[in-house]
Amino acid sequence: QSSSPLLYSIVFGEGVMNDATSIVLLKSIDLTDMKNGITWGEIFFLLGAFLWLFTISLSMGVGSGLGCAFLLKKLKISDEHRVSIEVALIGITSYLSYLLAELAGMSGILAVF
Repeated sequence: QSSSPLLYSIVFGEGVMNDATSIVLLKSIDLTDMKNGITWGEIFFLLGAFLWLFTISLSMGVGSGLGCAFLLKKLKISDEHRVSIEVALIGITSYLSYLLAELAGMSGILAVF
């Protein structure tokens, strides 16, 4: 990690994205009804459900991140407590995006990522 931090970040990010995509795909499969076998309609429904869950979850996370950035920019915080308030605000907004995505039936992991 110390010799090549960029490579470490890329590999770690790719692993997290694979996990989040797997969770979204599993939720999409769970939404489909394959009791009578797999038909073309089921395949297209699965693809649509995957894209829907992925897009909405990602949008919820981006919206939460933009809201946090806006709050950090607009809040007038003294230098004495700035770091602790920034860390708390980032933690709260990331948990909030996870919670809202899970309550909406989307992927909270992808919303946080």
